[in-house]
Amino acid sequence: MSFSREYAGDGMEIYRRYGPALVRKAQRLLGSDADARDVVQTLFVDLFAAGRSEVDLPYLYRAVTHPLPHTVA
Repeated sequence: MSFSREYAGDGMEIYRRYGPALVRKAQRLLGSDADARDVVQTLFVDLFAAGRSEVDLPYLYRAVTHPLPHTVA
């Protein structure tokens, strides 16, 4: 699957803006830096694959704290 350059830029901005806070939240929940980074990476891969470019921090926090396997709605 390929993404447009414009969308990739939007996705990276979302990741830069929210990624560190999401990793910290996941670290507190999981107690593991590696597992936390895996959860956040999977979330963003799923978001990008689903074409989601407009999400807010509360949505992302919910997705990290209550992940559904292989699903981003």
